[in-house]
Amino acid sequence: GDPPSELLEVYRMTWECNRAMAAVIKPGHMCSDIYAEYARITEKFGYPERLAGRVGHGLVNTGGLSVYPRNHTVLEPNMIISVEPMFSTKYGLFDLEDQYVVTETGAECLHEPAPEQLPVVTA
Repeated sequence: GDPPSELLEVYRMTWECNRAMAAVIKPGHMCSDIYAEYARITEKFGYPERLAGRVGHGLVNTGGLSVYPRNHTVLEPNMIISVEPMFSTKYGLFDLEDQYVVTETGAECLHEPAPEQLPVVTA
């Protein structure tokens, strides 16, 4: 059957976080700028403030690139960073991760990003 509306709403929030975070990946911006977009979208949806953890990282979790509020590492061309908004719900963990390479003028997604609508598999 169709997913419950609550589940669709969490997916929508996760997807919007993912896209907003990705939009600020560019040279001169900081990891904390990416996190600020995560916080802006979750506030818009009325989701509780995140008290711990990160919502993105560098290639294979390395390179000092962690997306959290106090990481002011400046993005530079050729860095690879993920955006990974995560939310725990009664339906399970929503984790929508995309990886980007920082270019001279912005960022390029390294794969096809997640669709705007939650994919539903029917029997």
